[in-house]
Amino acid sequence: MEKIFGLHSVMAALRSGRECRQQWLQDKRRDNRLNEIETRAQKLGVSVERVSRQELDRIAGDTHHQGALGEFGVAVGPDNLEDLLDALTEPPFLLVLDGVQDPHNLGACLRTADAAGVHAVIAPKDRACGITPTVRKVAAGAAQLSAQGAVPLSEGLAQLLAGGTQLSAGTAAASDGSQQLSSGLAQLDEGSKKLAVG
Repeated sequence: MEKIFGLHSVMAALRSGRECRQQWLQDKRRDNRLNEIETRAQKLGVSVERVSRQELDRIAGDTHHQGALGEFGVAVGPDNLEDLLDALTEPPFLLVLDGVQDPHNLGACLRTADAAGVHAVIAPKDRACGITPTVRKVAAGAAQLSAQGAVPLSEGLAQLLAGGTQLSAGTAAASDGSQQLSSGLAQLDEGSKKLAVG
C-alpha cells in the first residue's frame, strides 16, 4: 500500500480506479474539495475517517497533506514500452527524462507534461528519484503519466526509433550557459509520432 496526500493527488488517485483501503480527512476543515474527496470515496465504498490535524500530521509524517490523505494500492503500469504504445489510439506523444533526481523537479515535469497532452513520461529506475509522495503532490494529480522503468532507457529509445518515432532532444544548458532545444521538434511531420526528450 502507498500513502498519497494532498487534495489533487488524492482525488486523482480516486479517479484512477486504484484500490483505496482508507481515507483520512481533517475533521475541522470543511470545503468543497475535501467534501468532493469524501463523497467520491464513500461512493467507492472506501472507509473515510475524519481526524484532527495533529492526527493527520502524525500519519503523514513530515509532509504537507492539505487535510487529505489516502492509503492506496500500488499503481500498476504497462509491463513494457510496447504495451504502453499498443494501448494508445493515436500517435504517441512521450516525454523521456534522464537524471531527474529532485522530487520537486520530477513532479513539475509530470505536471507540465500532463498539461501539454503527453501520453506518458518514461524515466529510468536508476539515476532518477522515482515516484514519491512529494512527486505526487507537486505533480498535482499527474503522476499517473509515469511509465518509469518500463525498459532500460537506451533500449526504449532504440525501440521507438525502430518503430518510426522521430526524436528531438533538448539539453539543460549549452557550454555558453544558454538554454537550447533542438529545432527538430518544430520540423517534425504533422502526422508523425513525436517524442520530446528532456
